[in-house]
Amino acid sequence: MYQLTAIFLFFLIAAQSSNTPNTAAHGLYLSVIEIQHPSLSPTADLKMKIFKDDLQNALRNAFPDTPPPDKELLCENGQADLQAYFNKHVFCEINGQKLVLEWNGCEKNNDAYWFFYKIKCPQEWKAFRLKADFLMELYPAQANMLQLTNGADKRFVRLTKKESTCEVLW
Repeated sequence: MYQLTAIFLFFLIAAQSSNTPNTAAHGLYLSVIEIQHPSLSPTADLKMKIFKDDLQNALRNAFPDTPPPDKELLCENGQADLQAYFNKHVFCEINGQKLVLEWNGCEKNNDAYWFFYKIKCPQEWKAFRLKADFLMELYPAQANMLQLTNGADKRFVRLTKKESTCEVLW
C-alpha cells in the first residue's frame, strides 16, 4: 500500500509541475499573508512574505514599459510600483467597509521580501473579507496562505487562483 501511495504522489507532483510555467527558479508557488488585530484595537497589521524572483516577474508583467528594479533593491527603488501592484491585487473589507492599506515598509529575508501595512479598522470585527490574487496572473499554481488573528481567535485560509477571495465571520 505504501508503494502505491508513493507512486501516486510521484505522478501527482509530476503532473502538477508540468502545468506550471517555467518562469521562476523554484517549484513552490507560495506566499504568506499574516493579519494581526489585537482585541478592540482601532488598527491591524498586515504583512506578506513573497519570493523575490516571483515578485520581480510580476512587476515586469504589470509595468511592461518600465524595467523593474533589481530584485535585491525592490524596497529601496520599487516602492511606487509595489504599492500600485498590491493596490490592484490585495483588497480588504471589515464589516462591509473597504479599508485602505497604509504602506509601512518592507525588508529582505533571504530569497523573499516581507511587506508591512497598517490598517485602520473597526474595533470589533463581525465579518472579514480579503481578496489576495497577487502573482496568480503569472503562476496558476500560486497559493497565498492567510493567517488571520482577531483577538484570541486565529484562522487559516488558503487562497488560490480559483478561490482568491475569502470571508470569515465571527
